[in-house]
Amino acid sequence: MNPDNQPIEDGQLEMLWEDIKQKFKERDDASLANRIFALTKEVDFLQAKYNLIHLCVQQLRFAQNEEVLKIIKNLDYRISDENYLEDLEKAEKYSDGILANIEIIKAQLPKQNIEETQSEETTIHDVLASYAVILGHYIGEHNKIVCPEFIALKKQVSKKVKHQEQELLKLKAKKNGR
Repeated sequence: MNPDNQPIEDGQLEMLWEDIKQKFKERDDASLANRIFALTKEVDFLQAKYNLIHLCVQQLRFAQNEEVLKIIKNLDYRISDENYLEDLEKAEKYSDGILANIEIIKAQLPKQNIEETQSEETTIHDVLASYAVILGHYIGEHNKIVCPEFIALKKQVSKKVKHQEQELLKLKAKKNGR
C-alpha cells in the first residue's frame, strides 16, 4: 500500500526495488562485489565463445555453411578450402586455450565452501546474526535495520576480522620466535 492506502502495482514495486538497490550500491563499499561481477561476466562470455566455436566446428564438419563460416571467421579463426578439416581441428584446439583462460579467471574469484554453494541463498537475517556473533553484541531487530546501519555493521565486522587476522599473525610470529 502506498501512503494513500491504494494498492501498489507490480511495475511500481519493481521501480521502487531498483531504486532501493541503486541507493544501496551507492552507499555500500561494493568493490569486491563489482570485481566478482566483472570476473563472472568475463567467465560467462568466454564460456559462450568457447561453446559457439565448438558448435560452429561441429556444424562445419557436418556440412559447409557460409553463415557459420562467417561466424567462425569473425572470431578470428581461418578456415580455408584447401585445408578445411585441418583448419577446423586447429580452431577447435586453439579454442581450448579459452578454457585455460576461464580457469585462470575462476582462480581469481573468492573461494566458496561446497556447502555454501549447495545450500539455500543466505538471507539478511543470517548475515545480521553472524555480524552479532562476530561483534559480540545484540544488534537489534533485523527487520528494523536501515541501510546506513547495515553498512556501519559491515564495516565494523570487516575491521574486527582484519584486526583478528593481524593478531593471529603476531601470535604466529611470536610462536616461531621471530
